[in-house]
Amino acid sequence: MTEYGGVPMSPTRPNLFIVGAPKCGTTAMAEYLGAHPDIFMSRPKEPLYFLHENDKQRKIIHEDHYLSIFTSARGCAVVGEASVWYLYSRHARERIKAFSPGARIIIMTRHPYGFVPSLHAQMVFSGREEENLSEAWRRERERLGIAELPTIEYAENWRRMYPVLMQHDHFIAEYKNTFGAENVLVLRQEDMVKDVATTYRRALAFLGVPDDGREQFEVINASKGHRNEFVRRLLHWTSRQQWLIDSLRAVKRRLGIGSFGAYALVARLNLRRQTRPALPTAVRRDIDRLSQT
Repeated sequence: MTEYGGVPMSPTRPNLFIVGAPKCGTTAMAEYLGAHPDIFMSRPKEPLYFLHENDKQRKIIHEDHYLSIFTSARGCAVVGEASVWYLYSRHARERIKAFSPGARIIIMTRHPYGFVPSLHAQMVFSGREEENLSEAWRRERERLGIAELPTIEYAENWRRMYPVLMQHDHFIAEYKNTFGAENVLVLRQEDMVKDVATTYRRALAFLGVPDDGREQFEVINASKGHRNEFVRRLLHWTSRQQWLIDSLRAVKRRLGIGSFGAYALVARLNLRRQTRPALPTAVRRDIDRLSQT
């Protein structure tokens, strides 16, 4: 056993990756699975370690630091993490395969009618998008498609490319080709909403762990907005200060922890639930056209 930042490290490595998609129930599934006695899910939930090395949203960038967030997983048959943007990243897919060749992959998907407005709302919530969905959709329709890029990560602001990101089947096929269809489980957000217990048990069966008899499943990661705009702007500014991010990363690596939790606590206290606006008719029609091609 080696040491990292003075903290004893376990050789435990993750063998489960919930790779996406965003706004499709991945947070809820990770929470539900993490409560099972035979399953360990990382904290932070989304280390984003396997994304392209130039991706500024990676929370953990060194392998020793990454492995340190699994030190509490001793004795668990399944050790996992859930980073939703892995689904779209060829770089992440190939790195995960090299890191854990026999890994199990869970992909949460959702119909574009729900996925597009939900992802757009999340981008607005995080201060990365304009509020008008119709305008945001029109702007992204004018951008490059999948076929013109070796990987979507090379496109600027690729997390807002809604017409590309909604094409889940394309990226699911890439994961099945890489890991084998038998090692990839696809779950629908709509099915989980209708019958969360059955969806949860499908995941347990796929992972080969016994049913723990769970019947109660709280709602997790509901649609949300900000209570105070000043606090939102302050948090957004903080998240863009690279000097501060680098300093905190160095401290966390030294301590062998994934997150302090202070930022998340303030952000959580500033939340309020809200109802998502209806999908604009023009966007709905365009989604239908794209889905038929």
